[in-house]
Amino acid sequence: MTAPLTPAERDRLRGCAPPAGLSPTQWAALVQGRAPVPAWLRPRLAPLLGAPGPAPASAAVGPEPAPTTPPAPATPPAPAAATPVPGPAPAEAAALTAAEPPPRRRRKRRSWDPDTLAVAAALGETRHKPKALLRHFLNAQGRPWVDALVARAQEAHAAGTERRQDGTPRTLGGGFFALAKRARAEQAPGPAAPRP
Repeated sequence: MTAPLTPAERDRLRGCAPPAGLSPTQWAALVQGRAPVPAWLRPRLAPLLGAPGPAPASAAVGPEPAPTTPPAPATPPAPAAATPVPGPAPAEAAALTAAEPPPRRRRKRRSWDPDTLAVAAALGETRHKPKALLRHFLNAQGRPWVDALVARAQEAHAAGTERRQDGTPRTLGGGFFALAKRARAEQAPGPAAPRP
């Protein structure tokens, strides 16, 4: 972290567009001197600041030269801790001074109810999505319906009758979900009568 911009530097940067990586709000905080300049930004500002020199010829009116701002002293800038920033730092200044982005929030793992875990273990399912479908079936149809379907799936798997469309045998869990899909389709009521 480096010190805030000097008044001469702020004058040169007024009216300039913010460099890539800064929002207009963050740029305004820098140009107004409310935020220290991050170390990664100093090299990007060098071309905008340029070397201190005389005022442009268009600024001079009449025979006497326009007053110029004295060049900044040759001493190195003071550390950021020694330079007081008036008042509390605004939110945009705090965003500039962050060394790295905040860590991503991890999704909380869901704990499974004992019924779902028991059925998943019987079918050999370990992944999240099959367990979520099993939980849905248990909540919607009930444990007796699911247990009956598990027994049918185990019989079909042992006999090798449950197969995919390409003819390869289904896993025990795959056979269960195929049977569940067929059973739910048989239970579904027909299309509703059109409303007048």
